[in-house]
Amino acid sequence: MTPRLLLLAFGLVLTGALLLIPVDWKRNPIFWQRVMGAVHLPFFAMFVWFLNAANPLGLVLRNQRAAFAVGIAGACVIGTELLQPLTGRQESLIDLRNGVFGVIVAALFLLRRQEAQSVLRLATKLSLTVMMCGIALYPSWLEYRGILWRLKNFPLLGDFESPDELRIWVDTGVGDSDVFRTFIEPSSKYAARGEGSLRLKAHPVWLWATVRFLASDQDWRG
Repeated sequence: MTPRLLLLAFGLVLTGALLLIPVDWKRNPIFWQRVMGAVHLPFFAMFVWFLNAANPLGLVLRNQRAAFAVGIAGACVIGTELLQPLTGRQESLIDLRNGVFGVIVAALFLLRRQEAQSVLRLATKLSLTVMMCGIALYPSWLEYRGILWRLKNFPLLGDFESPDELRIWVDTGVGDSDVFRTFIEPSSKYAARGEGSLRLKAHPVWLWATVRFLASDQDWRG
């Protein structure tokens, strides 16, 4: 087996393992799920670069190599989200979007790279890259703000004066049906302190409403 084929095989096996093996986060699971979703962007950008450098089987001509890598990586983005439920991972449109962003970022810098790069063109590419990275990271930032609120206000569970708290109080339910779900929303009624409270809404068929508090990393001893 040639070094090129060894490199390609290793890269594909590593990619499959990273994308399909289930991961169970014990602490702050929602935050880490959002982080892993954002990681899809640089991961697939690097995957495009890898395919372009490896030139699978050496069959792709140099001028078409980047386009081939972009196309294969794009197919892998879609295929990954279709296969993940079969391996215990959860499919996600956000992960799909971020993966597509990663392919686009790589394409911006690989396709037509032989042409002279004007300052305007380079600035446009960098601006688009920064914008897509910001969109990918925003959900993680929101979850992290909830974690910061929890750490700062410990041992207070909540006073619902800040929207950041809705990141550590989550609705619960059974399955995907709205009939068996509890929905939460901020309210100004019956506030015990300040002006805020939390309202729980359940479907009339469901006899009780439940909510979950994400208390990761909190040490209540003493």
